[in-house]
Amino acid sequence: MKRRHIREIQHFTLVEMLVVISIIVVLAGMLVAAAGPLSRKLKDKKTITQMKALELAFTQYETDRGYYPQQPTAGPISQDFIASLVPSGTTVTDEDNPKVYIKYAKVGMLFEGGVLLDAHHNPFQYESPGSKQPQKYDLWSLGKEAADDSDNLNNWERLE
Repeated sequence: MKRRHIREIQHFTLVEMLVVISIIVVLAGMLVAAAGPLSRKLKDKKTITQMKALELAFTQYETDRGYYPQQPTAGPISQDFIASLVPSGTTVTDEDNPKVYIKYAKVGMLFEGGVLLDAHHNPFQYESPGSKQPQKYDLWSLGKEAADDSDNLNNWERLE
């Protein structure tokens, strides 16, 4: 009589599988929790980049005209305000015209409801002459928490 060798097939127990799944869920939760502050920092960096592009546009405007774009009451940057930075007969995205001071499409800026939004989807604010910088202008973003001034990004404190 021939003997047959039966291979034993080993399976994971239900408890072992639940432990592994639990560990994966905990690690995924830690990863998601760590990504929140990173996402905010990236949005802050994008907002700072957008503000620097706006500052460059305003400086070029001042170099040509001798004064900064005027908006005496602090408020959001509107499409009409941006349109005032573009010479008549051209468009904001006209690449060949050196007098187009702002090309918002190139720096990923977004208009919604007629106002220019930062990376946190809050309106950029502008005032010229500025109340913080009377010789220049004030430009700021309301940051992630629009109701709280603690996370505002502005041009009168160093932009990093």
